Amino acid sequence: MNNKDEQHREEREESPSHSQQTVSDDDEIDYSVKPEFYDSELDDKDELWVQKKRGGRTSDAILNCPACFTTLCLDCQRHEKNVTQYRAMFVVNCKIKSEQVAQLGNKRKRGKKGRGSGAAEADSDMGETYKHVCCSVCSTDVGVIDEDEKTMTEGKDYCERKINLLKSNYEQLLDVATKKKSIADETGVILQAKLRQLAPPAQ
Repeated sequence: MNNKDEQHREEREESPSHSQQTVSDDDEIDYSVKPEFYDSELDDKDELWVQKKRGGRTSDAILNCPACFTTLCLDCQRHEKNVTQYRAMFVVNCKIKSEQVAQLGNKRKRGKKGRGSGAAEADSDMGETYKHVCCSVCSTDVGVIDEDEKTMTEGKDYCERKINLLKSNYEQLLDVATKKKSIADETGVILQAKLRQLAPPAQ
């Protein structure tokens, strides 16, 4: 019996848990040194960055890729009926698959067909055409985009052309208005001179 107790005692002494070389992880951490990858103010900084990106707008959610969790959208609107669908306002880390096109049909009740309505209804049943959108990091499909919808670069170009057109029209209108005001002033001076001529002489 003594031999067995002595053997168990020796085994316990040789185990790593009873060794003098075993040190707790907490004992190894030097809390006087600031951790390299920790910032207690990081959440506040991230929130300010997101608010700056949104430009003061509020968002119904922050959308991430379901596969790799990459951030895809900071500004979106939830669908009124399909609560799991969102309309992304401005996206990041996304790319459009131009070669993949999807068509979503229109669900509607069919009424009586009149003459010549077959072709129109066939076109209507085809629905809208969309292109697939995927995560640019892992290529997972994350949504669709209108085939006619413009990209960010095309949208900026369109807005710049509209602004330039409005500026040009404004300058032309300002020039016309200035000329008309000049004519009106000259007409006013002539009318006043005529009225003075027609006025009876003072006695």
